Amino acid sequence: MKKPLVLPDFKNEDEERGFWSDIDLSDYLEPSDFKRVVFPNLKRTKKMVAIRLPEQLIDEAKEKAQKLNRKTTSEN
Repeated sequence: MKKPLVLPDFKNEDEERGFWSDIDLSDYLEPSDFKRVVFPNLKRTKKMVAIRLPEQLIDEAKEKAQKLNRKTTSEN
């Protein structure tokens, strides 16, 4: 840990949101400070979502998926 992170008492969520958006956590934490955690009761879920993306971005994603031997859901 680089320096201790002192959390102020927030008056409301907007003040807290501003605090977290203004600080750089890398000033306070190092990668070695993090610990791996396991959530044994967390259930995996799958939910289909539809988003609109530029065609070029879709093509790039398909190319990367092919390089990784992955199937894409909208093969044309």
